[in-house]
Amino acid sequence: MEGDKAGTNPATATRALRPGAAAAATMAPQPAVAPRQAAISVQINFDFNSDRISGNSQAMVDNLATAMQAPQLGTRSFTVIGHTDGKGSLAYNQALSERRALAVKRELIRQGVPAARLNSAGKGMSELLNANDPYASENRRVEIRTGN
Repeated sequence: MEGDKAGTNPATATRALRPGAAAAATMAPQPAVAPRQAAISVQINFDFNSDRISGNSQAMVDNLATAMQAPQLGTRSFTVIGHTDGKGSLAYNQALSERRALAVKRELIRQGVPAARLNSAGKGMSELLNANDPYASENRRVEIRTGN
């Protein structure tokens, strides 16, 4: 057979000439990427320098409490994470963010969510939602993340 001088078929001899083919053939399979931790995208807002849930966010907390008690989420735990805007000292904002998280946690417990399923934490001003405007009201918030 012409072109089969070394006992190879020309069709298979050129197979490795495709860009990246040799590298792909020798690469180990990539491990699966761990899924990101699920988060419930709700924005519970607070007034400036306050750890009281704002009136317009109370309905959101009510809906959240109902959802957390649904059978589909009955085995999940949640972390309530408080945030602040960029005004004030690091220490003050850290404490305020923790108080905000606790305020939402207490309200969820009051509405029937088992305390054992809830954790709370504060991030202060370290994770601004609107980094372009550190003093923006949307930075004063609580977010909810699922634990399992």
